[in-house]
Amino acid sequence: MATSKKYQTIVNKLRQFETYKKKRLLVTDINLAFHKDFIYFLHDKQLLSYNTIGRYLKFVKTIVKSAKDYGLKISDEIDKKEFRYPKEPTTFITLSENEIETIFKHDFTKTPYLENARNWLIIGVWTGARVSDLLKFTAENIHNGFIEYTAKKTGQKIVLPLHSQVTEILKNLNGQFPRPLSDQRFNDYIKLVCKEVELKELVNGAKKIELKPKVYRKVKGEYEKWELVSSHICRRSFATNHYGKLPTPVLMAITGHTTEKMFLKYIGKTAMDNAEVLNSFWKDQEYKKNKTTKLEIIKTGTNE
Repeated sequence: MATSKKYQTIVNKLRQFETYKKKRLLVTDINLAFHKDFIYFLHDKQLLSYNTIGRYLKFVKTIVKSAKDYGLKISDEIDKKEFRYPKEPTTFITLSENEIETIFKHDFTKTPYLENARNWLIIGVWTGARVSDLLKFTAENIHNGFIEYTAKKTGQKIVLPLHSQVTEILKNLNGQFPRPLSDQRFNDYIKLVCKEVELKELVNGAKKIELKPKVYRKVKGEYEKWELVSSHICRRSFATNHYGKLPTPVLMAITGHTTEKMFLKYIGKTAMDNAEVLNSFWKDQEYKKNKTTKLEIIKTGTNE
């Protein structure tokens, strides 16, 4: 279903491009000239990011290559290295364990809808669940102190223990999960939750801004942290806060990433980050090795 929706989106973009060029596209037209014009159209006219454009081009290439498999003639230029997918560094934020603790302890009783969203946020950062799974949790997902569910996106079975903060939330709600709410309201409310606890430090990120009537695009800049909070912060905070403390395969089993490369890219880790983790481990091992009990010579008897 999700893949079908993505293909429909790219078909719509191609139709809009045809309107812009005043020309119907043929399969053979997908060449380097198309590559250049399509990027210009999506970036300069439709104000899309290079990462989004890269995903669209990847889908276009997949469609065209499939056409070749059915015997249709395609341009040889689609396989040239110049037919690359543009991309740019992504920015994202996470909640530290101290920030999570602050949110957890804050009194939201005067604003029940924010208290409800806060509870979902806390459950999210300690389960690493995608919002499509998180907001569907019910008491039926709890078995002997563990949360069990099947990820909607991947079909993967995930089992993880209840964090103490999650246990306390469920206890306060008589064993039930918070009230259901939509993905959009969750996104909106957790921003207000983080604003309420004054997560106002200036950080670099991208925020959706209305650039022209009914056209919203992410604009990079420096914003107060709460402004950049979205549902993605749950999984990324879980993965980032546990990275280097738990084996990566364990984290991948919980987040649902199938390769370590995908996982590390998701949390923004580089080869140097891995080297720093190894360096810290070696230093810790060296410290433990050198921390030996020093025996002191105790003189017995009396001196006259």
